[in-house]
Amino acid sequence: MTESVIFSNRVYASVAHRYWNPQWDEATNLRTYGQDTSREGIGSNFRLEISITASVGAAESIVEAPLALLKSKVDHQCLFNEESELHARASTLENITLWLGRLVFHQPPTAGVWKNLTIWESDRLGCVIEPGRDTVRLIFKENNLTLHMDGLVDPSSGIAMPRRLVREAVVQLNEINDSDPAKWSEKLLLHLRESIPGLRRLVIDLGRHESLVVHS
Repeated sequence: MTESVIFSNRVYASVAHRYWNPQWDEATNLRTYGQDTSREGIGSNFRLEISITASVGAAESIVEAPLALLKSKVDHQCLFNEESELHARASTLENITLWLGRLVFHQPPTAGVWKNLTIWESDRLGCVIEPGRDTVRLIFKENNLTLHMDGLVDPSSGIAMPRRLVREAVVQLNEINDSDPAKWSEKLLLHLRESIPGLRRLVIDLGRHESLVVHS
């Protein structure tokens, strides 16, 4: 069996996008996107990461061409003007990830196979898409918690998870205590799963380079 490794790299892009559905009134947008609602748009410095599984010995440069393609599509672009692919929809992180994922996965890499594309809107919010999957994985970082959740992107709102659900659920965690770290982490996961559909993985940063990982 040929030994394989994962080649990954990243680029950065300055992007104008917005959490706003032009087909809805302001009240509906506010109810859906909460504090992220942005009729006028926001500027984000995206981090785009591509991973390819290939045989040992493959050139690390296999990720350079797809990254350059992705950067050319979004860097210094307004993704809600009339020329944009997303102008009729909300240019949310999830919709952008779906669009770019379809674009790059359409062609096989020069070596190996696609593993995933991850787009970070900020250091605290990322979205992952894998070839052949209809769902995306959102990564939220709140306080010392990292939450991984899978879900379908709603075609109207363009989001897989209302951000407020995560923020509200995390706030309530201060009421959960247990002297046993393993039991405490399981309690956290069970509590969060009640409020956050699709939660699959929880990473708890304990400090001093230690962490707990809990899977559903």
